[in-house]
Amino acid sequence: MFNSPLLDLAISMVFVYFLLSLLVSGMSELLVTIFSKRGKDLKHAIDEVFNDGRCNKNWSELLYRHPLIDRLKRTEKTLPSYISSSVFSSALLDLMVDESRNKKIGKLASGEVKYIETLPTDNPYINFSEGVKKLNPSDVKTLLQTFVTESKDIDTLKTTMEKWYNAYMGRVSGWFKRDVQQWLFWISLLVTISLNVDSIHLTKSLWKDRTLREAVVKTAIDYVDRKNENISKEGLTDNINKYKMVAEIDTMNLAQRIEYIDSIYSETEALNLPIGWKMCGKFKREKYCIEENRGNFFEKWTQILIGWLISTFAISFGAPFWFDVLCKLVNLRKAGSKPKIADSKFK
Repeated sequence: MFNSPLLDLAISMVFVYFLLSLLVSGMSELLVTIFSKRGKDLKHAIDEVFNDGRCNKNWSELLYRHPLIDRLKRTEKTLPSYISSSVFSSALLDLMVDESRNKKIGKLASGEVKYIETLPTDNPYINFSEGVKKLNPSDVKTLLQTFVTESKDIDTLKTTMEKWYNAYMGRVSGWFKRDVQQWLFWISLLVTISLNVDSIHLTKSLWKDRTLREAVVKTAIDYVDRKNENISKEGLTDNINKYKMVAEIDTMNLAQRIEYIDSIYSETEALNLPIGWKMCGKFKREKYCIEENRGNFFEKWTQILIGWLISTFAISFGAPFWFDVLCKLVNLRKAGSKPKIADSKFK
């Protein structure tokens, strides 16, 4: 019951989608790194709120020049891809306290005339409030005044700013994921056509070729067992590190990500699946092609296009989704035994 050809076919197809999803995700992460998308999106999000140049200063630029944030840059020309709420609140506090300074020209005891800056008080919370009061009316001033109103001392002020920042970054993260999801779809389409991943033809081939199907299933089971062993050693209990644990691409540099993409492609190619291209007819080669016996021209390309669309949508679901499905199917194949790691770690 739990070792049927139909189940093996499902495991094979899911494993193929999983590997191709890893390939697509790796390419997406590579593009994100090359184009510094995370850093640019973060900068744009902070600009949207704190670029107050028309009424006051461009607080966004001043925040990025603050030593606490400036030191997060990998190089002088790059932007930080992540700014913690504590760093943000500390930098913003410093800017507003600095804005509260009383600036005047005074004479020292020695008789020297000098430009003197003094803080209103020794209380940073009051100084922050005074700095906000000096601003011209704007949306930024309204936001900062809200921080002051909802606080009573420096500790609650920082907590209020951090709470707002975390909520805002949650929305920014959603915007980033939506953009990346669009990237995943188009990269999936590119990979599908480049590798000629026709889901209909692939399903038929795996169903007819028992030897190929069993080889793919064995590779899939070995892969899941190996990854689950690593997950067990790491002691992961949440869903956040799923993709990181499976692909481990977040911590890679550019060269490592290129090498990772190549390794995933090699692993996919090693399965000897009926995907890819070759010249048919007079210039026939050894690699795969669209067979001439798959019906007339219209029927053949209609099936191919539908197969490509199925592959594209499936691959764009992402590696974590297919790894979940793969774990469940592999556990089901093991005589219906209770899942030990895959479900408990990734449910």
